[in-house]
Amino acid sequence: MKQACLIAAALALIPLNAGATTLVNGGFETGDFTGWSILNDPTRDVTHQDNTPTFPSTIFNPVEGDYFATVTAKYGQVETPEGIFQELDFDGVATLSGAAALFANYLDGYHVQGIVRLVDAAGQAFDLFNRDTFGLGNYGDTGWITFSFQPTAGHYLLEAFTLDHTGDAQQSATLLLDAFSIAGGLEPDPDPNPDPDPGPGTDPGPTTPVPEPGVWAILITGFGLSGLALRRKRSVRAAT
Repeated sequence: MKQACLIAAALALIPLNAGATTLVNGGFETGDFTGWSILNDPTRDVTHQDNTPTFPSTIFNPVEGDYFATVTAKYGQVETPEGIFQELDFDGVATLSGAAALFANYLDGYHVQGIVRLVDAAGQAFDLFNRDTFGLGNYGDTGWITFSFQPTAGHYLLEAFTLDHTGDAQQSATLLLDAFSIAGGLEPDPDPNPDPDPGPGTDPGPTTPVPEPGVWAILITGFGLSGLALRRKRSVRAAT
């Protein structure tokens, strides 16, 4: 428990920069880690498929698109999170979804976790995927597991990492990641200056222009001068 608290505290120290908003390259379709930041330099790759070289042979294909990512714990990096992360803003309506899998690169009986989670600005973590190699069997795996989560409005850190609790040079694990996406957010605010043209096929009917205040002043002055000239003209006629 103490180790877990220390790890959570260390991850919470990653600064959240207000201004990052949308998920970038959630399906890794750029063929690399564009849009993602790297945490503690894990062994990593973006691939079409992963045919594990051990037995029984397991082939992972992308959940969607052409690519998925892999993050592998380095040998001997005990209690050190290694992975990728990205900053996101949520409006309280949108839902984050994705898929992850954990593959054990050795015989059963050791502990390496694969974790995907959101961490809010206060440091509270929400696990989306959390699996351990222990109990998967020799060279076992979880298979793809999909997840979705609707966070409250706020700024978050999306983290995906491995965590080695053993440190044996022969024992490691690979976290596979794909199909991260955000959907169902609030509609954009209405245009405060909508186009006055109602579009084809619509007759807006006659309109009466309303003069600006400055135009009103000119008109009133003109009316006054016209009235004065009319009175003078009448006075001249009366005198003759």
